[in-house]
Amino acid sequence: MVRDGAGQLMASAFANMLFHPQSRLGGTVFVGLVSVAEKARGIGLGKLANARALIDSHSAMGWTRATEFVAADNAASRGMVAACGLSADVGYLTGIATRGAERFTR
Repeated sequence: MVRDGAGQLMASAFANMLFHPQSRLGGTVFVGLVSVAEKARGIGLGKLANARALIDSHSAMGWTRATEFVAADNAASRGMVAACGLSADVGYLTGIATRGAERFTR
């Protein structure tokens, strides 16, 4: 979490080892669900929260690979992930099932 000087939450990110240790994704951490307060967007707090999630989760979990899920048309998130040192791997495709046509981007 990233807080301002008054202690108000400005940005957060999530990290978890979601995959079975014996699967082909064993040792892979999932990082994502980055959220930034509307009034604090565009100044790099998402990148900071994402980078801290990667660094802190590596220290805590000792992962060997990291993955994040980003929609192909979400340029801001793709830039944030790339700035944290991750790149697209077309060898892995992911799908998300939701009820209805609602799309989650924030």
